Amino acid sequence: MIHIRGPILPDRLIPEQNMEAVLQHAVEEETDLSGLIFANGTAPQEMRVVSLKECRFSGCRFNGCKGNQLYFLNVQFESCDFSSAIFDRCLFRRVRFVNCKLFGTIFTDTSFEQCIFENSPGRLLSLSRARCKEVLFSGCDLSNANLQESKLTKTYFENCRLRSAELLHTPLKGIDFTSDDLEGVSVTISELRGAIVTMEQACDLAKLLGIVIQ
Repeated sequence: MIHIRGPILPDRLIPEQNMEAVLQHAVEEETDLSGLIFANGTAPQEMRVVSLKECRFSGCRFNGCKGNQLYFLNVQFESCDFSSAIFDRCLFRRVRFVNCKLFGTIFTDTSFEQCIFENSPGRLLSLSRARCKEVLFSGCDLSNANLQESKLTKTYFENCRLRSAELLHTPLKGIDFTSDDLEGVSVTISELRGAIVTMEQACDLAKLLGIVIQ
């Protein structure tokens, strides 16, 4: 059974009404934020060098946001929109994304530790050069996602769609794909070595690699 710890939040969080103003002030003053809850807010278009700890975001909009060197610790995102957002050199530790939109979201050189992505569609999501340690993707549509040159340690995909995903230069040893849709993935034998797949998936992957099975 897969168990990822995910965020640890206090029983009481302080509600904030103007999310954009609060986050913008934190960026300008280079201050950390903790113990807050935001609902239906909008993130500033640019965020940098800010730490967010023990916070909850519900129905918030991060679409088009550019985040640089952000640190998220024990944070939960519920039904938030990250479409076309860009996160560069960020760290997400014990963070959960539930029913979030991740269409075309870019995470470059970003680290995820003890994180959960649950029922969060991420077509064209980019995790290029990302580092994932103890991360669970559950019920996510990751079609056409870019996971090239990523490091996946104790990373799990459960009932995910990875159609036409890019997995080149990403070692997949020990990763269980038996419940996932791998149709049309871009991968080579080198990356697949040690990956766990069903017999049917193995046959389909062999065809993609040009291997003839008689």
